[in-house]
Amino acid sequence: MFEYDYFSASFKGRRENNEDLHLELLLDDNLYFFGVADGMGGVEGGEIASKIVLDYAKAFLEAEFKDKNSNKDLKKSLEDLFTGAQQVVREEKTKNPSLQGMGTTLTCILIHKSSYVVGNIGDSRTYIIKNGKLDQISTDHSYIQEMIDELSTEPDPALVQRYGNYITRVIDGGNDKPDIFPRDEPTGTLESGDVFLLCSDGLLYDKIKIDDNKIINSLLGTKDLRTATEQLISDAFNNGSTDNITLTLFAYGAIPRKQVNLKLKPYPPTDIPVKEKLNKLPIPISSNKISIGLIGLIIIALVFLVIQTNMFKIGCFDRSEDTKSTIKKQTKVEKVQHDDSTSSRIPAKETKVILYSEWKPFEGDLLTYKVDERFTWSEYQPVDSISYYRVTFNDGNPLKTNMIFCDLKNVKGLKRDTTNKVKLEVILKNETVIEHEILIKIN
Repeated sequence: MFEYDYFSASFKGRRENNEDLHLELLLDDNLYFFGVADGMGGVEGGEIASKIVLDYAKAFLEAEFKDKNSNKDLKKSLEDLFTGAQQVVREEKTKNPSLQGMGTTLTCILIHKSSYVVGNIGDSRTYIIKNGKLDQISTDHSYIQEMIDELSTEPDPALVQRYGNYITRVIDGGNDKPDIFPRDEPTGTLESGDVFLLCSDGLLYDKIKIDDNKIINSLLGTKDLRTATEQLISDAFNNGSTDNITLTLFAYGAIPRKQVNLKLKPYPPTDIPVKEKLNKLPIPISSNKISIGLIGLIIIALVFLVIQTNMFKIGCFDRSEDTKSTIKKQTKVEKVQHDDSTSSRIPAKETKVILYSEWKPFEGDLLTYKVDERFTWSEYQPVDSISYYRVTFNDGNPLKTNMIFCDLKNVKGLKRDTTNKVKLEVILKNETVIEHEILIKIN
């Protein structure tokens, strides 16, 4: 039997309910399963979806490995688990139509002795800490990750804020398939001191990345996995996470702990009450000093108002442009050489990409796509003033959407090997409609 340790915790955070769940399963002395699920689909639906899937995972794996002497293919077992999970969610939706919108992510790891495989659908994550370095094993199935892959850089924070909760694969009773890791080997191999971290996206308070140093310092600089887990959850909450936060740590062998200057935070974390915040304010100064200070502030404000008014008259402040300040950007032209072998969704040849300026992202450009690609417009558009989009292909029926791309293979009326006219309408929150015409060719 190998030496191991683990700990899991789930924290409601700033949400009314906790739709996250975790599962730790000892199948025999040498076989473990860990999973984290993040439900969605409303308060009731999200909680039900994550519970259904993890309950099924437990029942499936106990039956799958009932014969202790069987030599199962770990990858095949995880693939079958995800297939069955889709089926049980589909059956639950059929029995209860009010749950049609429910679904869940699932990131999980199956460990046999020193071998492991990882499975993932959605934007929950699995990491490995090896030799003091943190590496993400799973890949997010999210709109944000799609943008990062296509742009080779992190998207604008406004895009992250608007689309941070959009995922592209989910266990919802459909046909989405998981990623199974490692991709090119039957299993991965653990070494003494390796640690797995499984988490829901609530641990990522900016929805993109976690702080490697904080993770490693919390792990190596605390006395046990429980303290490390609680510190990481408190840190995410204190840094502004608005989601449920769930975390599992699994250590294979002894962790090489070290002396770290780590200030422990209270767990469970809490927002500072208003009364406590007031108590932390500086001690009040005398009323005479307050009066003098207020008079000084009033004088400064009046001087600033006079200066601002004069500047406005001579044109230094162009107030007429205020309404465009969030939607007008400097034009930037890039040449992007695309490799057909790397992605089926990017243009099939070198194209000129003009990032947005005065709402003319790539007016008149001819973009070439493959039939199974996605037509994406999010990276060309600022989003903080947008209500929704309408997209019309070849004068067909308009498609109203809040999404940031659409699958070309699902669009009726597109013609292959010829030029297609795309009308993109951006409907702003003030009901202004901005139109573009874009030409695309489908190979």
